[in-house]
Amino acid sequence: MLDHSQNSSSSDRTDGASYWPPAGGAARPQGPDEVAAAGALLEVSRLFTALLRMTRPDVGLRTERITALVAFLVRRLEVERHWEFEVAARLSQLGCLGIAPDVLEAAARGDRLSDEDLRAVASHPLAARDLLSDVTRLETVAEMIARQHEPVRIAGDRIEPMVEGRLALGGQILRICGEFDALVQRGTAASDAVARLASQPEEFDSAIVSRLASWSPAAPAASPPAASS
Repeated sequence: MLDHSQNSSSSDRTDGASYWPPAGGAARPQGPDEVAAAGALLEVSRLFTALLRMTRPDVGLRTERITALVAFLVRRLEVERHWEFEVAARLSQLGCLGIAPDVLEAAARGDRLSDEDLRAVASHPLAARDLLSDVTRLETVAEMIARQHEPVRIAGDRIEPMVEGRLALGGQILRICGEFDALVQRGTAASDAVARLASQPEEFDSAIVSRLASWSPAAPAASPPAASS
């Protein structure tokens, strides 16, 4: 179970509230069928990433970078059923396949986009969710992907948790890894990228961002076997 107090405190949160999975929440796979299904989904998602590298290198390379970051974070956050987070990372850019490469390249550079292109980029998580939501055992993964553009808090007169639990955690991890990758790809030093994300606690969970301080491309990130998750 994730210990939210590690390397952080309640002051890291905007209001001291937590949306991390509660004790006794998401259970680990319980039987051989569940373990086998988790392993199969991981293998299929890895094959999908390899196919992306061959057919859409722009999407495939970003997917691989985000997956490495997600795997790094879930190890340090010690979340249960970590395989769901890896699968979510590997499928998180699925909706980008419907967006022209030049539009994605412009978005990656931070160029100004047309309203139509902005809508396409902003909605790609929902497009992926719609494609995946009816796939057995991928319902949680699909919802994590759908939330990858959501902030950690709703700003206003009061700041409240957007949603409790595992789906919000998955969405936040994907959002943080995606934004971190975009900054680094634009030439921002990793330490400066972490500082920039940490300066926006209403958008990015401070306790998750803080774990990226020790990230390096050489950091071990591969998931352990699905049966141990």
